[in-house]
Amino acid sequence: MGSLAETYDKQGRHDDSERLKEQALTLQLKILGEKHPDTIRTMGSLSITYHFQRRLAEAEKLKEQTLKLRQEILGTNHPDTILTMTSLGAVYISQGRWLDAQGVLEEARILHVEMLGEKHPDTVESRLNYGRLLYNSGRNNEAKLTFMMTLLRLDLLRERLGDKHPNTLLAMARLAQCWRHTDPDEAKKILIELLQIHREVSGDEHADTIQTMKDLAACEEEIRNKDSRQAIQQ
Repeated sequence: MGSLAETYDKQGRHDDSERLKEQALTLQLKILGEKHPDTIRTMGSLSITYHFQRRLAEAEKLKEQTLKLRQEILGTNHPDTILTMTSLGAVYISQGRWLDAQGVLEEARILHVEMLGEKHPDTVESRLNYGRLLYNSGRNNEAKLTFMMTLLRLDLLRERLGDKHPNTLLAMARLAQCWRHTDPDEAKKILIELLQIHREVSGDEHADTIQTMKDLAACEEEIRNKDSRQAIQQ
């Protein structure tokens, strides 16, 4: 059930995913209890689906519950706990709660480096989320510096996992998404490479290939808008 729900999320069928995950969580709470690892894992997964659906209050509540349980059972330094902190920070960003996001994302970023190392995909993801926070807070120069540092970490990730590893491709997509607003030309370079890899690995009709094509088109539109604004200013 969980695997099918994750597939639905990847296909953008979040309502179908929500239905399966809520059914699974109800059964797990009844049979396994709140503190069982499978129950907590489903809580975290369902909170991500709520975030996709822009049900931010529900996503926040469930992520905070997941984080509390993981801190209690696994400890603050466990990778799953740190990942939940990053995920909660992303919800705070979506809500415009910059100070709350800064606190949790800064702690997660430090813990990721200490516990997992610079090359780990979760460390790269944590840096990207922190960069998004800086950008959305109007701290553009700091955001650009963070994205540049993340670009260097991406090279380390590729060295470790290879160009075609799913975690490498996910990091590239996240980085391009972040760059799009601060440096769309840099984002375009990443997306062109990412699209080529997706076509080689999965084919033209795969959901990841199609999504990358959409992201590239949006990025090119961003570049055209930027050029138009510059022309008007001149």
